[in-house]
Amino acid sequence: MLASGSLLAACGEKSHSTMPEVYQPATAAASQQSLCPPLDNYVSEEKRTTVAQWNADLIECSYGPEASDVLSTTVYTVKAGGSVHRIASGISGTVLVLPKSEAIFSCDDNSGALSGAPKVVRLNGSSVLLPEHAGRIDVCERVGDGEQVLIQYAEDEDSQTFAIVRIFNGDGTLLVDKRFDDAGEVEFFVNGAAYSAAVLKPQ
Repeated sequence: MLASGSLLAACGEKSHSTMPEVYQPATAAASQQSLCPPLDNYVSEEKRTTVAQWNADLIECSYGPEASDVLSTTVYTVKAGGSVHRIASGISGTVLVLPKSEAIFSCDDNSGALSGAPKVVRLNGSSVLLPEHAGRIDVCERVGDGEQVLIQYAEDEDSQTFAIVRIFNGDGTLLVDKRFDDAGEVEFFVNGAAYSAAVLKPQ
């Protein structure tokens, strides 16, 4: 596991991708039909979330071999007028919407070959790669005012399981990096406001 200083440094390293591809389909209905087509011998899933603050739907198209539990996801936004923006591809695991930050948080499934690190991806296509996972992901959820994300990891030491809890702000800033040996509560601050979140019993 990285030391706290290394973690903070890693959080400051931003990788910027090219601008997302933009499509102009004839109608929104037509674009929705073509975004997640089925593929032979692949498991496919489609998830649609309406984000009122963006005046758009967020579409997650996930594919994977039939024998695999790991899916690779491409994420699009579909505006009310029908324009489609691809903002991320090749991500895995839970995707969380950060409306005010105009970004998504990729928790990154670390149970298979696609594992790596979580990241924040903005609607303009730029991204912030966050520190590598500290263990097996038990929890990845929004906390605080809805623009922060908590990841709880499970780690083993001398036959005892403990938790590492990290909380990131919507811009990718690391707010908390703390060990817990039992269930409890973690406190953090954003712009002078205090928040707390529950920590589950490590298992």
